[in-house]
Amino acid sequence: MKKPYTLARRIIIQFCIFSVILSLVFSFYNFLFLYTLEDSFIEKGIRSEAELLKDNFKTTGKWGTPQKENLTIHHSIQTFPDSIKEKFDREPNTREFYGDNGLHYHMTRLAKEPNVYLIAEVSKDLFVRPIRLYIINFLLISTVIMALIACFIGYRLSKKMIHPLTKLVDLVHGVSPQDLPKGFAKDFPNNEIGILASNLETSMETINDYVNRELHFTRDASHELRTPIAIIKNASELLADDKLTIEESKTLVQRINRATLQMEQSVNTLLSLAREENASSKAHMVKLLPIVEKAVIQHAYILTNKPVEVDVDIGMNDQLLSQPGILQILTANLVSNAFQYTTHGTVKISFSDNKLSVFNTSEGIEEKIKDSVLEPLIKGENSQGYGLGLSIVKRLCEHHKLGLKIENLEDGICIVVSF
Repeated sequence: MKKPYTLARRIIIQFCIFSVILSLVFSFYNFLFLYTLEDSFIEKGIRSEAELLKDNFKTTGKWGTPQKENLTIHHSIQTFPDSIKEKFDREPNTREFYGDNGLHYHMTRLAKEPNVYLIAEVSKDLFVRPIRLYIINFLLISTVIMALIACFIGYRLSKKMIHPLTKLVDLVHGVSPQDLPKGFAKDFPNNEIGILASNLETSMETINDYVNRELHFTRDASHELRTPIAIIKNASELLADDKLTIEESKTLVQRINRATLQMEQSVNTLLSLAREENASSKAHMVKLLPIVEKAVIQHAYILTNKPVEVDVDIGMNDQLLSQPGILQILTANLVSNAFQYTTHGTVKISFSDNKLSVFNTSEGIEEKIKDSVLEPLIKGENSQGYGLGLSIVKRLCEHHKLGLKIENLEDGICIVVSF
């Protein structure tokens, strides 16, 4: 994986290259401007003198003498200075000539027929060419200084611009699925990086949900399948006995079938939770009493040697619009939880006004787990279970939009599920 600061380095290098090129172009145009400015002043003086000479010629019919000493009138090319005569023959349209010994000439034509020329020797008027090496050196030094300043500014700007992105990379780099960051998008600016952080946060929340559902499924499945697996194992061992009668064998086979059906319903329900599926279309009217009685019978072993009375106050015709698997897991976990925490007294299971209530005599919820009793792996000191029962009930209620309330009464605890 490339280092996070590679992008910043690229920006700095490209910014510096751009600054150097821009500085060189700027220096070149400055140098060209000075040359052009110098020539424009010289040309302006020559044109002014040429206009005076032309006006005098129109008045007198003769070419007068130029006012400046460096200006001379020539009526033939043959009278040109030797150093520019050959150059003019080769380039007759040229107006500027370099002579010998550093002399510099500007030429303008006063008349075409006959040819009359005005030549100015402007060596003494030059102010750029004599110091052009100094100007070039100055511009080069200026270019280097400007490039260094631009590189420094580019370095600071790129660091400032890339810092949020580097921060985001450091935040998500090497993070495990179980420890994904949350709520970090608000710490980034409201620009493209902020949008990227927001999208990453949303994706991580989705991934975190997937991971949590997988963890819940593996825990819940192991919790819900323990009892039916134990029933099937026990029944299978008994079926291996050749002394069993046909009726006893049929009873054991029926027990295995019921346990298998319970496993199937449990797995389907837990899978729907893990996939966040809404299975309301599969719901139908289900009688509550048989499911509660089955849960009581399955978990009766928990009450062995306990002076506990179980009271089921549910009518024969009480029904709910639900899935059998959901009701089975809900009642099984509520009943087993009540049996676990009851050492003596009463466990009462009742139904009225579409509310299933499970009361058990106990000393109440321990203070240290009062606020987290519905979370996974949270259990009281007297519990023999894994602390998963009520967390499964909570998730089922949240997924199927059922009400869940825990009432801490003087003589015990009452858990109410509202359908």
